[in-house]
Amino acid sequence: MFLHTLYAGRPECGAASFRDPDMVPFFLTRPGAEAAERLRARGNVKVRLSSRMVVAVAPSPAALACLAVVDGARPLAEIWRAAAAALGEDADQVAAAAAPDLERFNAFNWVCLRHRSCPLPPSLAYGYREDALPAVD
Repeated sequence: MFLHTLYAGRPECGAASFRDPDMVPFFLTRPGAEAAERLRARGNVKVRLSSRMVVAVAPSPAALACLAVVDGARPLAEIWRAAAAALGEDADQVAAAAAPDLERFNAFNWVCLRHRSCPLPPSLAYGYREDALPAVD
């Protein structure tokens, strides 16, 4: 195990979700932000996991439009509206289409969530593990 992660929250709030309009996505590490940037530029990437398995990642246009406006300050509701305006779609459709891809990016430790009432944690200039980074082509 490279890292053990713990998320804490109040019992009445439940787990953080990319479907909650009050959650704020942010990049915890520089490698995560760079991976997202590369993904936005190309539309797809191959990700090499620590198991040496390579996974193709080709997110929806909605997820790519959302990634383009993740700044660590805007809650998902604002991100969905901005992405919807860029795509000429409904914000609810963007939210539904983007959530599964954003959840995958969270599993890769590229994008994390915090509630808008919580301060932004310090970002890390380095990755704390070497898996889930775009493979060099």
